[in-house]
Amino acid sequence: MPTRKKSDTAREHGDWAVPYQPADFTDFDPMAFSWTAKAPRTTLADVVHRLVEAEGPIHRQVLHLHAGEVL
Repeated sequence: MPTRKKSDTAREHGDWAVPYQPADFTDFDPMAFSWTAKAPRTTLADVVHRLVEAEGPIHRQVLHLHAGEVL
């Protein structure tokens, strides 16, 4: 069985691998979010969109974890 070459740096993988950068929520106020408001979906959709845009592709379990940390 052939062995794979181990690589510890993104540089060796070409352009498709980049260092992990978490989504930026410094301007987000979690206290302004209310689950009982008439339209909490707008805020929730914004959080999901920002997470996927910054960290995607992202597994849904990781998305739930990170969204829970923000909200």
